[in-house]
Amino acid sequence: MHILVVDDSALSRKMLSRLIMSIPSDFVYVVEEACSGEAALELITKRQLQQKQLHALCTTKGSPRSAGGTVSCTMQTPSGRQRYAAGDSTVASYFDVIFIDQHMDGISGAETIDMLNNGHIAHQLTTCTGSSDLALAEYHDGTVDSYVIGLTGSADDSDILAFSSSGANLVLAKPLDSKALVSALQQFEQWRRSNLSRKQ
Repeated sequence: MHILVVDDSALSRKMLSRLIMSIPSDFVYVVEEACSGEAALELITKRQLQQKQLHALCTTKGSPRSAGGTVSCTMQTPSGRQRYAAGDSTVASYFDVIFIDQHMDGISGAETIDMLNNGHIAHQLTTCTGSSDLALAEYHDGTVDSYVIGLTGSADDSDILAFSSSGANLVLAKPLDSKALVSALQQFEQWRRSNLSRKQ
């Protein structure tokens, strides 16, 4: 399971990352961190582009298999073995779950989610990383399909409203404890299964 932790506090990122890695699970957790909303936009877009590139290589460098009449393949990547369907134009999001703080320097957590869901990230990417990443900004089309968990250390209901309006799946109070984290990951699994059943 690929997880992204977004927070402008290095301590908060490290604490949550360690908590995630300490949770017993059948999944192998791969956790990455981003120090701002802008950095998260860049990282998510890069990972999506890598997924597309691996998908394109599927038919030439993968191990072909037939599943229900669809040619698919399995490729070895740094994070493990990935399955792709040859000729399928859709590729699953690289990050299964994104934990993102609301109050950060620069764009907020809710603003970041809104940009991801609507594909309006070209300006943010180019101003954050320079013109060399314009291709990444133009590539992103708002198709990120991750389970987004908004985090807030404020008791203000406006944070919950902002996250809900932006498309977050869940909003939790900081700091997270293991019980809240396990519950959140269980809700993600239910969401994932529901999505899979709708696509079949």
